[in-house]
Order: sequence, then C-alpha cells, then structure tokens
Amino acid sequence: MKLHYTLYTFLLTAFISPVFSQSFITVDEDTYEFIADVNYSTFKNNKLVSKGVTVINELNTIKTDFDSISFSRLDYETAGFKKKELDSLVFLKKSTIYLDEIVISNTKNDLTVIGEQNRFVKHQANSLSKELLYGLVFRNKWDTDITVTKADIFVNKVKHKTAYTIKFYTFQESFIMNGNQDIKNPEPVFTTDTLFLDPRTKGKVTIDIPQGFVLEAGENILVSVELVDYYDDEGNIINPEFKDLTKLKFQLSDRADYFAKLMNQNTHELTPNLRNINLIINYDFAHHFFKKPHKSSIVAPAILLYIVK
Repeated sequence: MKLHYTLYTFLLTAFISPVFSQSFITVDEDTYEFIADVNYSTFKNNKLVSKGVTVINELNTIKTDFDSISFSRLDYETAGFKKKELDSLVFLKKSTIYLDEIVISNTKNDLTVIGEQNRFVKHQANSLSKELLYGLVFRNKWDTDITVTKADIFVNKVKHKTAYTIKFYTFQESFIMNGNQDIKNPEPVFTTDTLFLDPRTKGKVTIDIPQGFVLEAGENILVSVELVDYYDDEGNIINPEFKDLTKLKFQLSDRADYFAKLMNQNTHELTPNLRNINLIINYDFAHHFFKKPHKSSIVAPAILLYIVK
C-alpha cells in the first residue's frame, strides 16, 4: 500500500505541474541506479534558459519553457535531448571506470585484490548448493591478462564439516531489456581441488590457487562457491537441517554483478538462466516508484579475488 501511495504521489506531482514543465530522474544505463549531482541546462532557440543539478529520491522538475536540454557529469558522457524526446527516465552512460582494488606489496609480486569490501548485511547469507544457483561476476577491465592466485570467501559459523569447491565459469551475457539481464550457457573452465571447512570456522577463509587462473584482457568470469558434501564427526556423509547448512555471507554492493536463479512463485520452478538481481531491483524502483531502493536491498556474495597483472 505504501509503495502504491508513493507512486501515486509522484505521478500527481508530475501532472499538476505547469503545462510546459517536464519531470525526470537521471539513471545509470548499466545498473539502473539513480545518479545525483548531474548538471543540466535547458535551452530555447539555442539560448540558455536555466541550469540545475539533479537530486535523488524525487522527480527533478523544470518549470520554465524550453525546447532542448543537456546533461553532464564528470564521470558520465554528456547527453542532449530535444524536449519531445525527454522521458521520465534519463539514461546516462559512464565515461570513467572505477575499480575497487587494493595493492598488497609482496616480495615477489604485487597482488591486487579485486571485488567489493563493504559492510556485511546482518542475517543475509545463502547456503551452498551442489549446483550453480548464484554467483558473482568479476570483470577484467585492464588492457592486459590477469592471473588469479588466491580467493577470499566469508562464511557464517560452520556447524558441520563441509566439503566445497570454487568454480569459475565463462558465460554469455544478454543485453539489458526492461531491467532484465541473464547469464546464458555458463561453462566451467576452472575448479579448485575439493576444499574443507571445519566446524566452528567463521568469517574470512583464504584459498590459495597455486596453479593460477588466467583471465584475458576484457574478459569476464562468474565465480561460484559450490557444495560437495557434509560430514559428521566420524566422516560419514550427512544431510543437515536447513538451519545447520553452511552459508556464504552477503555484503552491501555498489554494483550489478550478482546473478542468481529465481523461483516461479506458482510452479516453484527455477529460471533456466541466472538473472542480474541488483539490476532488477534498481530498475523496478526507478521505473515504477521513482525511488532509490534501500541500500540493504542491494547485496552480493562476499567473494574477493587476488590477482597479479
């Protein structure tokens, strides 16, 4: 009910504005996240009429007559529209790539950690599965090949000895359409040896990849932590209760690189492809409610990779 009221409020605001007004929000074309602090200028007959800066969580409304508008921000490409082409959602394309990376000095190499290192979301964790149900995409945005030598995962307190592997998949990424993007035809290209988590293990777990995995320049990889089996104290394979399953922690995310299968609420069947979860959430809030989702809604598995360039 609250969401319907919010949508009604925004639409009412748009329609009761003066007849020559125009309302919009600025959105990242890749992630559908709201973009604040975008400079915009309106023009009439090629003459400057007004200037402004966009805000988030509310419509930006122009209350002066104009026939064209331009948008600019340092890290986005400048865009211009005629008034008749201006939609309520203004999509902007990034011009600058930001990488979350920390360089760790080493006597032999310089290791770079790639991935997000944000605050864990309390009570947000997913149990490991024996099949590919969810994973995190890592993108090689450098102009050179990189070699993955280690990985960090973060787990809730382990109840039973757990055998697992870390798998890397190549994949096809569909075009974004109406807030949907799928990973198709994932193919495993690298799997670690079987690894083990002992009972009472919790927090960060570091995995060495001595043989290294080479990710070519411009290529992407999907990383998944997958279950092999659970064992009791005598080494017998067991099937724990749901509450005792080993779970991978999730953290706040600033990206749209978390993909997972969704369940049909009527048939309880899983989607055949993995879907970009955070992209869906950002799109739905931007397109239907003109709001930014709460930051705790945008999460991702807590996985880090150590690379050598």
